[in-house]
Amino acid sequence: MTSEQYNSSIKKDIVELSTKYLSNQIDFISAVRGMVYGVVSLEGRDSEIGTGLVAIDSELDGLPSASEYQLWDEKIFLDKIVVRVRHAEETYKAEFKELCKYLIEKYSVANMMLRVLEQILSEKQNRKKLVFEFQESIWNDTHLQIEEPLLENLSELAYDLDFYEPDENMRSESISYFDDNHLEQVIRQAITKIQVQGISTTDRLTSS
Repeated sequence: MTSEQYNSSIKKDIVELSTKYLSNQIDFISAVRGMVYGVVSLEGRDSEIGTGLVAIDSELDGLPSASEYQLWDEKIFLDKIVVRVRHAEETYKAEFKELCKYLIEKYSVANMMLRVLEQILSEKQNRKKLVFEFQESIWNDTHLQIEEPLLENLSELAYDLDFYEPDENMRSESISYFDDNHLEQVIRQAITKIQVQGISTTDRLTSS
């Protein structure tokens, strides 16, 4: 496994854990402990994100996750532990939820691809090069781990962009070639399709 593949795998796990927490599919402690190593590996322990998450994790020392409650035999003692767990979550819940949303926005493949498409729209001078780089990232994907239906949408777009030709003289060689105006239309349609289908996870969760 290359370093790019390893980092992409970590990003995927972080997005999955963040999404599960925001949609109440995983408890607070499991989410924090599950992503702290990955975030520190990607961002660095001294980064603002790394420092914040490590600080939250340190406050949870000795507290069990929900899946570990069954290991406690004495109910009275467990009840006291649960109170401490709930207090910890209430203390850091708002901060952690915002962190989860930020990590989804930063690391989800869908949002990364949307940012690339928006860059193609905004940087007209570098457009040909950016289109080529986008196509290469889709056709020769070895580390992004793009899944369906996102992969299908992006593959179709990459194929369509093969007919983009900014040079008017070159466009005259084939009726299949199209100009910047049509490229912008095609990309905006693709962005809308991705967002409407709900692939952009952040859009669904930021209102949580």
